[in-house]
Amino acid sequence: AAVRGVRPDYWVPYEKSVPSNARVNILLAWLSLPEAERPRISTLYFDVVDTAGHSFGPDAPETMAAVVEVDTALKMLVEGLEKQNLDADIVVVADHGMAALSGERVAFLDDLIDPAAITVTAWGAVVSLDPVSGREAEVEAALLGVKPHMECWRKGEIPARLAYGTNARIPAIVCLVETGWTIGLRGRVDPARIRGGGHGFDNQAPEMRALFIARGPSFARGVTLPDMDSVDVQPLLARTLGIAGAPGDGRAADTEAAMAR
Repeated sequence: AAVRGVRPDYWVPYEKSVPSNARVNILLAWLSLPEAERPRISTLYFDVVDTAGHSFGPDAPETMAAVVEVDTALKMLVEGLEKQNLDADIVVVADHGMAALSGERVAFLDDLIDPAAITVTAWGAVVSLDPVSGREAEVEAALLGVKPHMECWRKGEIPARLAYGTNARIPAIVCLVETGWTIGLRGRVDPARIRGGGHGFDNQAPEMRALFIARGPSFARGVTLPDMDSVDVQPLLARTLGIAGAPGDGRAADTEAAMAR
C-alpha cells in the first residue's frame, strides 16, 4: 500500500515461494540500472529462517540450513555489488529472536481464573484480556502480579522498558509469558501439538536478541555495539541517507560508535 500517497519506484508483490537467491537477483537487476534510474535505498526480505524457526525450533538442523541459505544469498549480494563497482552501505537486521517451544512448558489460565470472567484478545508470548463487566476485581485479584510462568499488569502499569500499553485499543490487562512457555485454556491447547519456536517474549531474554550487521562507507570497521534496540535502525538509516528521520523511539546515539567519522 502507498505510504502518504507514495509507493516505491520498483517493487514486486511478496511471494513466499521465491527462493532467496532469486530475490537477490531481482535487487541486483534494479541496481544495474543507469545511475539516474537506480534506487537510492533498497530493501530485501528473507523469510526462510523465521519460517524454519517457527516450524522446527531455533536450533533444529532445518533452521541451520535456512541460515546457510540466507548467508549464501548475502554472499551473492556482496559479490554482485562488487561486480557493479557499487560501494554500498549494507545493513542486515532481524526483527526478533526465537525461543524453543515445548509441550512440556504449558500453563493453563483456567487454573487461575474462570474463563467466563475474561475476554481474551490475544494469545501467545503476550496474553491480552479484558475482564467481563462486573468481574473486574475478581480478575485483577487472580491475575495481577507474578504468576506461574507469566506476569500480568494493568495496561497503564506495564514496565516502561516494554514501551507498550498506552494505546486505547490495548486491553485492560496484559500478561507477559515466561520465555519458551505457552499459556492457554484446558480443552483448547493440546501440549502434544506444541513444538517449534516462538517469539514476542521479554525483550531482555537472550533468546529474543536480534541480529544487526552493518558494513559500507558510512560505517566504522571492527566495531561491536554493546547494546541497541531494533528501533535504532530508523535514525541510523536516515543518517546514511542524509535525511531527517521522522520522530520515533529510536536513538541515534545508540549507533553513533559504529559510524565512520
